[in-house]
Amino acid sequence: MTPWLPLIQRFLNRGMTYPYKAVGVDLGLASLAVTRDGEKIAPPKFLRSALKKLRRLQQALSRTHKTSWNRALARFLVAKCHAKVADKRLDFPHKLSTRLIRENQAVGIEDLNVAGLLKNHKLAGSIADAGWRMFRILLESKAKMYGRVVEVFNRWHPSSQICSKCGHQSGKKTLSIRHWQYPNCEAVHDRDINAARNYSRSRRRACGDSKRLSEPE
Repeated sequence: MTPWLPLIQRFLNRGMTYPYKAVGVDLGLASLAVTRDGEKIAPPKFLRSALKKLRRLQQALSRTHKTSWNRALARFLVAKCHAKVADKRLDFPHKLSTRLIRENQAVGIEDLNVAGLLKNHKLAGSIADAGWRMFRILLESKAKMYGRVVEVFNRWHPSSQICSKCGHQSGKKTLSIRHWQYPNCEAVHDRDINAARNYSRSRRRACGDSKRLSEPE
């Protein structure tokens, strides 16, 4: 028997017992993404941070003559500022989606109605900065590339109503309620973290990971 065959077999066996990792991600504006581990990723504010400079450049543009060289330069500077914001908006979800796909075998997210939410002009800028739609597109494309699974849950899925510890459903809650205690098991939950854990548990259940489902959160 070749002496290095046992080493290969040991390596293969270790690979077969590699822990299955699933993460649920709850997208929002207060926190761009919240994972089942309690990690809260702050939302980027690319447009808001560039607004002061952008307004100054647009004012300078409005003061120039239509046929002057200064107008061409001012238009270039405005376009350059917009391009920087667009680049940052693309770079952020690229890095976040890559990290989640590399660290997990499955990712659960909510199917948000981004088009409908963008109609709210007060939130449109923040939603565009957050890049929810681009994040999902990148997440799904990278999942195919790395052989991972992305589970998209219906937007009506009661992720914030179900206790991620005991599975008890306690009914609807207004957005102003961020923390509460479940009467069934007395567990205290953060709204976003609880939702992320429910996405993760649902994904694991679909994959038959019953052992890990029974483990404490």
